[in-house]
Amino acid sequence: MDFYKEGRHYEYVITVCNKSEEEDCPIFPGVVTRLSWGDFKDPENFTGTDEEKLEQARNLRDDIIKKVEEFVHVIA
Repeated sequence: MDFYKEGRHYEYVITVCNKSEEEDCPIFPGVVTRLSWGDFKDPENFTGTDEEKLEQARNLRDDIIKKVEEFVHVIA
């Protein structure tokens, strides 16, 4: 999706691209603050049994929820 062409405007944009992929992240026009949270584990790299991968995905989900809650608390 080309957000730039759509003309959408955002006060905050948070990406989860790691540093090596950051240039491939989409462009957002009119962004006041851009944050990069590239320290999350990539689910594509999860290893183990299906149950172990599921547990890793759940841990990742919980980490993302915690980070979003912290962010909302700071800007509120």
